[in-house]
Amino acid sequence: MACPAGDPRRAQPRRRARRPAGTVGGIPAAEPGGVELVSMWVDPAARGRGVADALIRAVEQWAIAGGARTLRLSVMRGNAAAAALYERHGFTGTGEPGDLLPGGVRRERVPARRLPTA
Repeated sequence: MACPAGDPRRAQPRRRARRPAGTVGGIPAAEPGGVELVSMWVDPAARGRGVADALIRAVEQWAIAGGARTLRLSVMRGNAAAAALYERHGFTGTGEPGDLLPGGVRRERVPARRLPTA
């Protein structure tokens, strides 16, 4: 992920053979010292090749450089592959209710992790 000058919240996609291999965003969270990792996507043809790991690390580095202490995200319940990825990166459940999903019955999970200081 590269952040264009002047707007650190916008992310440029990682490219693979002239096609985006994946993209992710990082935005300041509502709580002071927090950043949210949002809208991560990896092209199915690029999955299992470290693209998601690189995208997470890029948001982590950006967050640390900006003085963030916590990185959080939301993940759909039942998305075992995404949950395993985030657990490998040190994310654990917060117990906080996530956004309501369509139908208004289920909620996303909200994992987070502490970040090292710069």
